[in-house]
Amino acid sequence: MSVFNKIEMTGKTIEALKKWLECQDETVPVIAGDNSSLLVCYSLLSELGGPNDELAQFINGELLGRPADRQSLNAEIGTFGESYCIRIFSSCRGEDIIISPAKIASKIRSQGLAPVIVRDWLKRALFTEFNPKTMSYRDQLWVLRNNEVMLYSELVSSGKIIFQDMHDITAHIAGLNSEGYKFAGEVAARVNKKLKSYFGPAQRGNLTSHLIPFLIGVILDGLTQSMIYGSESRRIAINELLDAIDTLSIEPQAKLRLNGFPKGIDVINGLFQQKVGFSIDKLKAEIKSLLSESIQLTSNLSSTALGRSQL
Repeated sequence: MSVFNKIEMTGKTIEALKKWLECQDETVPVIAGDNSSLLVCYSLLSELGGPNDELAQFINGELLGRPADRQSLNAEIGTFGESYCIRIFSSCRGEDIIISPAKIASKIRSQGLAPVIVRDWLKRALFTEFNPKTMSYRDQLWVLRNNEVMLYSELVSSGKIIFQDMHDITAHIAGLNSEGYKFAGEVAARVNKKLKSYFGPAQRGNLTSHLIPFLIGVILDGLTQSMIYGSESRRIAINELLDAIDTLSIEPQAKLRLNGFPKGIDVINGLFQQKVGFSIDKLKAEIKSLLSESIQLTSNLSSTALGRSQL
């Protein structure tokens, strides 16, 4: 019978993991007994009890039928059999929860999909000034600044699923189904083809040119979640937004400054959270408003007033 054996995550161990990650390719397969699995465990440990801890909502909310109590959760990394794992235990729950990245990765592969970590994204989350224990991913502008929908759409279209944090487990891996993911992959392929054509070899541009792709990425992320698989409203919205890139007619390499974040992005994303039926006419009207707002928030870099900062 396998026994959990705790591993002390010393500064030396963490530094070795960082150096290993830096030497990897852009995406790294999650493999049993490999540093990739240990990094997933360390990522989950780093998020525990903080604003990114979506697992607490599941453990305390769904299993125990009470509001999430992140402070009641504790965890430690170790081995269980030959695999790295993380043991999560709570003062509110009698049984421990052992999460094995290797076993989860195996289940993902059984669906014909490939579990990966993204080197630069995980390095940013774990080995920079960002602290996943106290800071929220949602408050960061990484995805917008770096035009990360380019890589994300490529991964989804090629049947790769990101597996490196709690959100990935609770929102994307739980209930995973290859057919549902295939639907998202087909949409992602169209997105990636359009964005490669739009941005050209640079694969990125000024921040205004990133706005609509950013929103497309948010909606595409929903399509890869099991409860939203096959959403026609999201597919329609993405197609409309792909067309809107041409309507906005922003040259990606132009020297432009974005002087604020358009409220229209949250408005359009909110259309999918409403209980009322989806309206294509409403969507088109809000996209038109977003384009107008984006232009209003954009100025030529040379003519921007001093003291006004870019996002």
